[in-house]
Amino acid sequence: MSVGHVSRAWEVIEALFNYPEGRTLGDLAAQTGQPKASVFRDLREYCALGLVRQDEPSQRYVLTHKVIGLALRHLARTGVHDAAQPVLDRLARTVGELVRLAVMDGDTPVYVAWSQGRHSSLRYEPINGDVAPLFCTATGHAFLASLDDDRASRLLAAQPPLVADAFGRNAPRTLAATLRKVRETRSRGYGLVVDSFVEGMTAVAANVAGAFADGSVVGVISIAVPTALCDARRAAELGTHAFAAAQELSGVYKLSKHFRPGGEQSTATAP
Repeated sequence: MSVGHVSRAWEVIEALFNYPEGRTLGDLAAQTGQPKASVFRDLREYCALGLVRQDEPSQRYVLTHKVIGLALRHLARTGVHDAAQPVLDRLARTVGELVRLAVMDGDTPVYVAWSQGRHSSLRYEPINGDVAPLFCTATGHAFLASLDDDRASRLLAAQPPLVADAFGRNAPRTLAATLRKVRETRSRGYGLVVDSFVEGMTAVAANVAGAFADGSVVGVISIAVPTALCDARRAAELGTHAFAAAQELSGVYKLSKHFRPGGEQSTATAP
């Protein structure tokens, strides 16, 4: 199977991840930009493997629990929840806000755990498995700040095109604007965005390092708070807490062989 075919087939799986209610063949073809015949062939193979099923009444295709189970089983065996959850819970109680952990999948921060410290109705309930966009999140800025500007620029250039009005009013709209944010993050020591990824939300984030001499980032801890309740002093306070928690978790992850740094995309080598 060619790399191009694998890539196109994976786009179908990724599309289904975002729609637990399922998608029709036409929906998937439109979303992935692939011919219906090609998508149908992939779906037929996925159904045979038990990864996807078709709901007969609606004709929608949905992921089976086999796919979810594989991902959760892999995550459980890395020990990420056992190691991180106590740290996240303690931080959430201390700051009284939502705390999240993203781990690096290559150069992509993927949220895998969270703890809610806010008890009022004004709060955000996240979903694990979401990807943090590099250009407009505190998590993305923190990770990019660990790289030099050349590499950060390459990663940003490879991101999907910005969808107008899909993010907050302060989301950077150009590469130059994003790099300014990244440099500010380097100087500050933690990421900070206000009304950027989500309108009405402020977030801070700090990097978690793994067991590597160069201090490569394996994850990012972030804290989110309603912007209306977060002035500059509060944001600085949260940044300090995020940085301390990230340092604590770095010490734990340095003991684990499962956590690898973010890096340029690699290719498989023949045995």
